[in-house]
Amino acid sequence: MSSSQVAPSCTPCKPGRRPDWPVIRERRNRRGTSWRVDAGRFNGPHRYVKQFKSQVEAEQHAEKLRAQRAAAKVTESRERKPVAVNLTALTDEQRADALAAFRVLKGTSGTLKAAATFWKAHAAPADARTVAQVFAELVQAMKTANRRPRSVQEMVGRLGGFVDEYGKTAIATLTTPDLEAWINNRCQKLSARTRTHFRRVLHRLFSHAVKRGYREANPVAAIEKPSPEQTVPEIVKPGQVRRLLEKAAEIRPEIVPYLAIGFFSGLRSTEIDGLDWKQLIYVDPATAKKRRSRYVKLEPNLAAWLTAHRQGDGRVFYSRRALRFVQEQRKVTIPYNGARHSYGSHHLAAYEDAGKTAAMLGHTNDTSVLFSHYRALVKPSEARAYWEIKPVRVAFRQARQTRESRRQTKYVSKHI
Repeated sequence: MSSSQVAPSCTPCKPGRRPDWPVIRERRNRRGTSWRVDAGRFNGPHRYVKQFKSQVEAEQHAEKLRAQRAAAKVTESRERKPVAVNLTALTDEQRADALAAFRVLKGTSGTLKAAATFWKAHAAPADARTVAQVFAELVQAMKTANRRPRSVQEMVGRLGGFVDEYGKTAIATLTTPDLEAWINNRCQKLSARTRTHFRRVLHRLFSHAVKRGYREANPVAAIEKPSPEQTVPEIVKPGQVRRLLEKAAEIRPEIVPYLAIGFFSGLRSTEIDGLDWKQLIYVDPATAKKRRSRYVKLEPNLAAWLTAHRQGDGRVFYSRRALRFVQEQRKVTIPYNGARHSYGSHHLAAYEDAGKTAAMLGHTNDTSVLFSHYRALVKPSEARAYWEIKPVRVAFRQARQTRESRRQTKYVSKHI
């Protein structure tokens, strides 16, 4: 194309002048000719482009955009420069309302615009829903999203008191001081960790309200997060584990597999409840906490206990009454998650591989959770004793085999 020719797809402009805004370009393709209006980044971060069938329609649309930009410039200049307001343009009701608002704001640093903005954000939502309505929506949304029943129960249990107190209040009117005062009153004598739990469920409730458009911001985000003290998890010592299993084998043998799997596989109680005798080492995604299936290594002592007390087909037997009875008989109490904590602590001390222990616990190489919640200080001798806990008959037979092997070794070395 020579320099004297003009591309047919672009509107020519005079030398030394920028093209008029917005730019109108002619587009030709197989379907025919169209006209494109390009306004650049007009009224937003994205490029504004529209296409029309005729040049007349394109020109009309360009004229509308020019009028919008001119009006925006006038508004912007008025906001930047203090100008007098023509009160004759307001109705009598509007003037009276403005004067009353100024009287309310007298003596403060607030402005009428700031007050109106705050009112719009908090007291005049598009859909004024109450706390009880939003809470019911959240619970239903969690069930529809197939959240764990335990997660739903935690939400209902922790926010029940909050809904009782503020259930009829519009959720858009609650502020950060209101929520902070409620948490302080509710968690006055509770630990920082419990306070963290209450803050988390409150944050989730108001996040749901923000997502649904019931309010513009989450007031819980401005509440300072508590810093709970790191505590050493409670575990059960090897001698106590042995006494528990031996007493259970004596008085309630049907509970032995449940105890052995808990202490020597590290599964959660909900995961053990979902185990079947046909697949004892496979954790199904439906019962796993993070919905991730995994295979659990069958340690030799666990295999010995399961072989000695194997039951028929079906679920692994569990009874809270039977477990409590065994603990009372031996005067040994299993703390909350004590079996799982005992497994993690003794497994780490025996193998000295944090990644392997985390994988067995189902943390997927997340060693931070292991060191924060599942590791207590265990001596190597205690770890060895823990993994040597086996049924009496099996332990006796293995000890006899060990003695026999040593005797043969001495005999051979003596006569060679």
